[in-house]
Amino acid sequence: MTEYLEEFKQNKLIFIHIPKCAGTSILNNFNIPQTGHLSLYHYIKLFGTLDEYFVFTFVRNPIDRFLSAFNYLSLGGRNKWDEEWKTKLNINKSNLKNIIFFLNEARGKNIEIPVHFRNQTSFLKKSKFQKFNKKNLNFIGRFEHIDNDFKELCLLSGMEYKRLQKINSKPKTNDLLNLNDIDRKEMKLLCNIYSKDFKNFNYPKLLA
Repeated sequence: MTEYLEEFKQNKLIFIHIPKCAGTSILNNFNIPQTGHLSLYHYIKLFGTLDEYFVFTFVRNPIDRFLSAFNYLSLGGRNKWDEEWKTKLNINKSNLKNIIFFLNEARGKNIEIPVHFRNQTSFLKKSKFQKFNKKNLNFIGRFEHIDNDFKELCLLSGMEYKRLQKINSKPKTNDLLNLNDIDRKEMKLLCNIYSKDFKNFNYPKLLA
C-alpha cells in the first residue's frame, strides 16, 4: 500500500479503483502498483483534505459490470479472498438466482458481500452516510468509451498518455454468464440492487 500512496502523493492524483471498470489497465498504464479498492472516504482518512489532488474514477453499466464480476469470481478471481467468496456463495451460472436473491437481501443491511458486487456509488462518497456528489471528483470516465475518456483524463490530469493495454481479462467460454442467462425477474432485482448507479451515472435500465 505504501508504494501507491507515495505515487499518489507525488503526482497529486487519486484513483478510486472500482472493481471491474478497467482499473488494472489504468494503473498499469501509470506504472502504479495495485491499490486495492479503497473508497473516497478511505482516502480522506489517509490524506485528509483532497483539495490539492486530482481525484478520478471510471464507472460501467451496472448490469455489464455485474456479469463481469460474476464471471471473474466464478473463475476464482486473483487472490485467496476471491476464491473464498467463490466457495462461500457457490458462484457459478447454475446458482445465479440464489446469488441475486442474496445480494438483494443484503441491500441496505449490514451484510458483507464481495467488493466486486458492491454498487459503484458506495465507492464515491465522502462518508458512508453522505449522498453521492459528483463534484467530489474531478473526472468520472466511462468504461464504454474508455479510450477517448482515458485520453481526456491524461490531458486534464497532466499524466503522460499511452495507449491502454487490456489487462486482467478472462477468456470467453460457454460456462460464463451472459445477458441471455438472466430472466426478467432476476433483471428487475439487479436493477433494484444497482438503482443508485443507474441514477447517478445516467445509465438506462434494460427494463422499464
